[in-house]
Amino acid sequence: MNRVRALVFAAGMFASGAAFADFWDGMDAYNAGKFTEALSEFQPLADRGKAEAQLMVALLHHYGKGIPVNMAAANAWYRKSATGGNATAQWSLGLAYAHARGLPKDVVLAHFLYHLGKDGGDEDADYNYSDIAKKMTAEQIAESETLYKLWKVGKPIPEASQTGRK
Repeated sequence: MNRVRALVFAAGMFASGAAFADFWDGMDAYNAGKFTEALSEFQPLADRGKAEAQLMVALLHHYGKGIPVNMAAANAWYRKSATGGNATAQWSLGLAYAHARGLPKDVVLAHFLYHLGKDGGDEDADYNYSDIAKKMTAEQIAESETLYKLWKVGKPIPEASQTGRK
């Protein structure tokens, strides 16, 4: 899973040495296929608001690694991580809105989240941002761009748009 490997760089964002070590213990367990152990390392960090750990908890729920698949939980953790500025979580939450994976289909929120993700360096988000725009009205793109301009790390991700469900 290339996205998990990309977290090697992202993990450097942890301020505390202990949190950094716990995150790497979780990554080691994840890469060894010890998903229950990985969750026990990631969960406390995720609960404390560490966006990278929140993404890993989301992935475990999404793919049912060591726990049953639970898209509601995955999307809740993607949302928290996306709010914390994690580009992969922004892209993943955008996919959930674009394809109605546990959330109502909303092209405006998908486009907005892809925009955040692409600006954070997620190459898949860059592709999806351009692709979904081809299917949107000018009004929907304008709403997405307004959301983008008003958003900053830490501000909650909207749960619905005005025009994206049309």
